[in-house]
Amino acid sequence: MVKFPVWYSELDTARPDQIAWFAERLQSFGIEMVGMLDQPPHEIRDLFGESDRLQVAQIFADTALWKQHLNPVLTHLSLKVRWWQLGRDDDISFVGYPDLADKIDEVRQHLERFGQQTQLGFAWRWVYEPPTSAYPPWIFLTYTADPSLMPRELDAYLAGDHERGTKRWVVIEPWERGRYHVDARSRDLVHRMLTAKLKKADAIFIPDPFDRDHGLLNQDGTPGDLLLPWRTTTLLLSGSDYLGSFELPNGSQNHVFQQGEEAIMIA
Repeated sequence: MVKFPVWYSELDTARPDQIAWFAERLQSFGIEMVGMLDQPPHEIRDLFGESDRLQVAQIFADTALWKQHLNPVLTHLSLKVRWWQLGRDDDISFVGYPDLADKIDEVRQHLERFGQQTQLGFAWRWVYEPPTSAYPPWIFLTYTADPSLMPRELDAYLAGDHERGTKRWVVIEPWERGRYHVDARSRDLVHRMLTAKLKKADAIFIPDPFDRDHGLLNQDGTPGDLLLPWRTTTLLLSGSDYLGSFELPNGSQNHVFQQGEEAIMIA
C-alpha cells in the first residue's frame, strides 16, 4: 500500500488524471493506493480555519463545507481508490472527539455515494485507549508514537487487546541519519518490521519516504542508505506465515517464515 494526498485544487485540471494514472500504475504492481484527505487546497484553506496546518477533526467539522469542496475529488477518484485515510499519520485530532463513530460514519456514507465500498480509517496514538463502537464505521487505525516506538515497546503495545475487526496499521520512523551509523539504523529498522510482523500488524508504513533525516529515499528521489534493507525485508516478509524458530548451534535467535514453497530465516 502507498498513502498519497489526493485533495487537489479544482483549478488544477491535470491533477485528477495524474492521480488516477498513478493509482492504476500501483494496481498493476499489486499495490493499492490509500487516498489521504488532509489539507484542503491553498485557495480554499482559509474557509476551514486560520492555522497554517489544519487538524483533520477541524476540517471535517462543517459537514456542508467539506462535502462541497471534496465532491469533485470523489467524483474522479472513487472508482480508482478504495482505501481512504482522514488526515496524516501524525494527526491525532480525532482522539477524544465527541460522537466519533457518528462523524466517521457520516464521512464513510458520503464517500460510498460515489462508488464502491469504502475502507476508511484515521490516525491514533498508541498511548490512548483505542476507540470503541458497537459497529465501528472505520476499518483501520494508523497507530503512531512520538518518538517512534522501540522494538520492545512495539511488541508490548501490539500484544495488548484491540477491537476485533479493526485493522492495525503500524507507522515506523527510521532512526535519524547522521546521528546513528547506517548499520545500527538498518538493524533497528529490520528489527521493528520483524516485531510488527510477528505481532500480526495488518500493515507497516514508513511515514515520509523522502524525509532527509528519516526517509528511505533522498529528496531528489535517489536511493537512500535504508532503501535496500527495507525493500529486502518487505519482499521476504510480505504475505508470509510465521513457522517458529530453530535451535541453532551457537544459540542465535531466529525466526522462520514460509512464503509459498520457500522458507526464510531471519537470524
